[in-house]
Amino acid sequence: MAKKCNDSTPFTKEQWQSETDPAELLSGLIALVRCGWSQFTNRRFRLFGVAVACRIEHLLPDDEWRQAVRIAERCADEPALFEAARRARYALSLRHSDPSGPPYTEEWNWKCACVVVQFILSQDANPRFAEEVKWAASWAISALTNRQLLDSPKNSKRLRRAQQAIQSEQVTLLRDIFDGSFRTRTFSSAWRTETVTSLAHGMYESRDFSAMPILADALQDAGCEDGAVLDHCRDPHGVHVRGCWVVDLVLGKS
Repeated sequence: MAKKCNDSTPFTKEQWQSETDPAELLSGLIALVRCGWSQFTNRRFRLFGVAVACRIEHLLPDDEWRQAVRIAERCADEPALFEAARRARYALSLRHSDPSGPPYTEEWNWKCACVVVQFILSQDANPRFAEEVKWAASWAISALTNRQLLDSPKNSKRLRRAQQAIQSEQVTLLRDIFDGSFRTRTFSSAWRTETVTSLAHGMYESRDFSAMPILADALQDAGCEDGAVLDHCRDPHGVHVRGCWVVDLVLGKS
């Protein structure tokens, strides 16, 4: 999917919008990072991993694992917490073994979910962090698919439908967090009015992004006519999480 590093357009907009496999999108993003594409930071990969983990929290065995997801999320904006993340990963590793034995059992199910959490607790300094997030996404698909098929593990059609639905959700999350223009986007400081920044900050802190269409109106009132920015806010089918590239533009986060 990715072109050579010296190409100015590693992805086309059509490729980014048409790909249905999150693993392919992640592989392309990782290839860009290896080529020096600095816009795609470990923070973005971490917040995608956290969004994926939030969708399997109900499969985790206890609150200690769920608290670890919160620690991983906070590490995105608070590097001082990396030591806490390291300790949490080590402590959880003592309680957990990799999935083994037959799939489509409750035990195999929650062990898959635990693998996801361990991956997203990895340190930013880890040169393979983005790859670990890719593995986390894959394990999350396994965990959620397994959970849906506990009562009919041999139903291959149902298996494929379940996988496709989960993959589709992950692709939507990737498109929310990574700007598919694959260029440095100009964002005028004049657009950061009090209303715009207040809306963006409120959504980021509350994790409630229902005000995205209102943010689009506020940006337009401030003079923003960037169609991609406004369309992202107003997409009726859009899903938004911490790391949303438009909210991050407003807040000056990378």
